Amino acid sequence: MTYQFKITVKQQLLLLIPFLTMNSVIVLFCYYLFREMSLDALVLFLFIFVFVFFILPPLVIHLQYLGKNWKATVRIDNANKIITYQNNKGVLQYSFADIENLKYYATYGHISTKGRSLWYTFDPYRFYQITFKNEKKVIITCLMILKIDWNNY
Repeated sequence: MTYQFKITVKQQLLLLIPFLTMNSVIVLFCYYLFREMSLDALVLFLFIFVFVFFILPPLVIHLQYLGKNWKATVRIDNANKIITYQNNKGVLQYSFADIENLKYYATYGHISTKGRSLWYTFDPYRFYQITFKNEKKVIITCLMILKIDWNNY
């Protein structure tokens, strides 16, 4: 069986749903708490805090991942044990035996490699770095494969 992955609008929306949900709840909660107050230092501080800790990190990570895998395609051919990575720089094709190392990276708040937590707006963001025997490296982000678990492929 052959699997093909690339960045899609659906993949991006699935990653952004926790971000949009959590930030909507935070903004509505802050509005409820401070709706009677004028725009003073406390409200400004809370806005900056929410922006820096809840809004900015997922936006930065999302844009970095988008840049890393933009117009890239990954094909995993289980029958022939071949992985192919194609982007605007060219095509890399290797057998599974050529994989030297497979490293999994997740954001700090990520609970496990099995699932995600909706407590952190940046939690769903993770990637694999595949190092081949010829020292070439490929990064596969969650923008390409949402449920990024190599045991399934």
